[in-house]
Amino acid sequence: MGRPPPATGTPPVHAASLAARPTTSWGPVAAHTLHAERGATDGRVRAFALALAGRHTLYVSASVCRDVLLDRGTLVHDRPGGEEPYLAALGDWMGLPAEPPLWCWFGPVYVPLVRRHVRAEAVAGGLLRDDGPWVPEHLRARLDEPDPARRRAPRLPRGLRRSAWRMLFGG
Repeated sequence: MGRPPPATGTPPVHAASLAARPTTSWGPVAAHTLHAERGATDGRVRAFALALAGRHTLYVSASVCRDVLLDRGTLVHDRPGGEEPYLAALGDWMGLPAEPPLWCWFGPVYVPLVRRHVRAEAVAGGLLRDDGPWVPEHLRARLDEPDPARRRAPRLPRGLRRSAWRMLFGG
């Protein structure tokens, strides 16, 4: 028996962006996002996200957004709804989120830093975490910090810190 067709008028993907490597940003990170109307355990979302992950991908995650309205094709948040904070503004990686997501995949650059701290299985060159303990404080972004210079996690994988050379000369 085949699967039933999707419900008419309810597209599963409401918004997505796949960024090319940033050329005008300060940092070395490009971010991709996907907002889909799927159940929290829908394996297709995970399979799609992991299919996009490669050896240069540092982090992939899924979270559930609550209290989101779809108004004439635009997603509207009327209050905080549980989604992860944006961690790569202007290509500048801030660190891992303070709270664990529904599930996440740590890319090869994070594997040595998180391996001893999380329960995860080796998948696609990284580690896939579903539940259990979260990463240590020194790997987490501190987005509530009043001083913007202190919001970045104290420990980041090599090559993910903002480069003054890149900021000045675009290299």
